[in-house]
Amino acid sequence: MSTPLNLSAVKAKISPRPGLEQELRALALAGHGQLVYNTLRQHQGYLADLFCDGYIFLETIRGGIHVIRRLHQEAAELPKKDELSYLNSLIDIGLEAARRKQALRRQHFMAVLEWTDQLVELGLLEMAATRLQALTELGVARFHDLSLRTQTHLSLLDNLCGRFEDAYQRLIPLLEKPYLLGDRTVLPRFFQTLSTAALKSGRLAYYKEMLFQALRNFYTELEAREAFTDQISAIYRHGWRVLFASEAALAFRCLFLVHWLFFRLKRLPFFGRLPGLGGVRSFLLIYVYIMNVFLPQLFPRRALKQAPFEWLNASSPTLPVPALPERSGFRIRRKNFLITRAMGGIGDLLMLTPALHALKRRYPRQEIHLAIPSRYFALFQGNPDIVLLDIERQALNPFRYKRWYNFTHCPAAQGEALRAPRVRKSRMDLFAGALGIRGWRRWFMSRRPRYTILPDEAREAERFWQQHGLQGQTVVGIQLHADELYRDYPYMEPLALKLAQRYPVLVFDARKIEGYEHPRIFKIDNRSLRQAFALAARCQLLVAPDSAFVHFSAAVKVPCLGIYGPIDGKVRTRQYRNCQFVDLRRHLGCIPCWRNEDIPCKLTGMRTSACLENLPVHMVYQKVLNMLEKIEKRNGTRERI
Repeated sequence: MSTPLNLSAVKAKISPRPGLEQELRALALAGHGQLVYNTLRQHQGYLADLFCDGYIFLETIRGGIHVIRRLHQEAAELPKKDELSYLNSLIDIGLEAARRKQALRRQHFMAVLEWTDQLVELGLLEMAATRLQALTELGVARFHDLSLRTQTHLSLLDNLCGRFEDAYQRLIPLLEKPYLLGDRTVLPRFFQTLSTAALKSGRLAYYKEMLFQALRNFYTELEAREAFTDQISAIYRHGWRVLFASEAALAFRCLFLVHWLFFRLKRLPFFGRLPGLGGVRSFLLIYVYIMNVFLPQLFPRRALKQAPFEWLNASSPTLPVPALPERSGFRIRRKNFLITRAMGGIGDLLMLTPALHALKRRYPRQEIHLAIPSRYFALFQGNPDIVLLDIERQALNPFRYKRWYNFTHCPAAQGEALRAPRVRKSRMDLFAGALGIRGWRRWFMSRRPRYTILPDEAREAERFWQQHGLQGQTVVGIQLHADELYRDYPYMEPLALKLAQRYPVLVFDARKIEGYEHPRIFKIDNRSLRQAFALAARCQLLVAPDSAFVHFSAAVKVPCLGIYGPIDGKVRTRQYRNCQFVDLRRHLGCIPCWRNEDIPCKLTGMRTSACLENLPVHMVYQKVLNMLEKIEKRNGTRERI
């Protein structure tokens, strides 16, 4: 029998027993959601600040979902209703606490998305839709993949609830902007949702349009292509009749023919035994790829010659015609380049700048348009190589450009994933290769990231130095956290305190810094990115995990010590003349494993990294002292003790 619920205790700020937060965090990092949930239930009260930790929040919700599924299987309706109410209260309190403290992390949004999946399974569609709409208000757009998932979930809920026009309105902007789709495997689901919504609402012409467009777009899932081909064949009764359907454009009929023949042959009994079947499969995908990338002008904007919004039911409300990207004809001279990246990553954007510079040097008369979220524009202030476009608000037509490079699905990350753990090329080289910088051009390409500190920023940093009496001293800057937990060094505070006994230390973080109390430690947590970078550029040495500060230090020629674990520090830093790295590869043979945050550590099964947790502070400290000794010897300065 479950413990009775006490929601008043949940909402109250009752002090937890000593060590509860550390216990919950350890359980959460190990992925023990049920234990986290049960521990909170037994405590019957907690500080809302606990849920500012995204991992505790995520695993709590996962544990609650497991309990609800068990109760659902047991048909225990009353306890299940109580658990639903309890979990909804936890989510409300946790999100509000994290929002108030500006501590909303990726894990908070992931938890709500998983919770809405469970609500859909239970048939609570309106409750799920309300939760998803709240994510938009909370800022899920910061995480491109989660934002995309939110929109697709909302469209599916609209479809299930019979709001077919709303489902259409949510998805069609994504089809109008193919550069927002890093994961093209979602395309079949988009088209299935739209076509189903059109058919159920009596919009037969648009139903046909979506099926043809589903074959037109590029993705590799053959089962989905076969399903769309079968649906088109069923509409016209026989596949061969599609070839004579004058209502469809010739290019789309030919596209259907290639699919129809392929899947007809595949169903023959002897076809599976034929040699070279993989080549036939590749031919189909290569054909679609060429049509999309190299010959888009062969396809009209619409598959059907009649407007797809001439509804069979004249009384139906009319939706606007979708503004699908207009294909450029041969007579339009396309000369500029477009690079799109809907996701962020400050370090990746800095590593992209050498390739952008090399591309500009190769094509000096062409403009390079870089379309990224506007919140990353600050990185490129003073960079003459590019023209910035807001990928989230500006309408872009990739087919008006001479070349279009879609980096939303990061080519560097793809290249590393294919070769891990034997990664040899740096991301700068991978980006350059994706932009067509090869051979001698890549050989002579500068590997130094490009970043410009503006005069006003330099003067502001100088005032900070004067205000705190740092002139003439050896100052160490430390970036405390990377974007992802598995790259964090857990002993930054003892390292900073130890260094502060000999040197002034600036500690940098995007969130409010707790702890690090020492008169020679200066917390930089309330400044913009460019202001923080200007201060970091004044330091004599930077210490950072695998993060943006490593690449920034190379851009401004400040010596840097990178603290590495799962990712290979040798690959990340070997092209940076002033950068060194420290790791435990002499003691742990699994370094580097090139895992990401979704893959737990092989040694501990946790999201943290054993190779970083076992890297002793004295080892990093000694490396820092060795580097500072060389810097002081070169500059003729000594620290003030």
